[in-house]
Amino acid sequence: ERMATKDDLADLEKRMATREDLAGIEERMATKDDLADLEKRMATKEDLKALATKNEVEQLRIDIGPLKAAHVRNETIIEAPFIAGDMGFRLERILESQEKMELSNGQDVSGISRDDLRSFQRADLIMRVSNAEGQETYIAVEISYTVDQRDTTRAIRNAEYLERFTGRPARAAVAGLRRDRRIEDVDTAEVFWYELPASIVEVE
Repeated sequence: ERMATKDDLADLEKRMATREDLAGIEERMATKDDLADLEKRMATKEDLKALATKNEVEQLRIDIGPLKAAHVRNETIIEAPFIAGDMGFRLERILESQEKMELSNGQDVSGISRDDLRSFQRADLIMRVSNAEGQETYIAVEISYTVDQRDTTRAIRNAEYLERFTGRPARAAVAGLRRDRRIEDVDTAEVFWYELPASIVEVE
């Protein structure tokens, strides 16, 4: 009935542009998949933060470990008379590093590797003791916060080397605040177990 005027065409163009704008907005709106992807990335960041914290704690444990072990070894030296006493001996002296090295001087070390000999010379604690009859004996002690199979093996080996180098009887012992359950049944006649008092690690 009426021809479209210029105004009618302009109004139609305006409405069409609005629809195009709405379509563009709809395309830009976040979908459920977008939100799920965002949530996944955020979770990953949280996981990374947790992993970083865990690694920091583990590194701290690694750094403190040697200090803790050294502290326990140093404090155990004070316990030496009690270790000897509980084993039925009297402490005569604690061997210094130089004395431990000199024990093997001039001795037959065939069949003993350099590493094993050096490990013996660096033994945690070697005591010269005497029994009720005055007989001289040696005690090789390995010390750990938590004593395990490796400690018992070294203690037994060091006692064998002591007998070989000195011609005197020797006993093996391990000392720690606790021990691995896998060595709880070890015969104390073979390796004496000495439980260190908890006060050793207490800070005044």
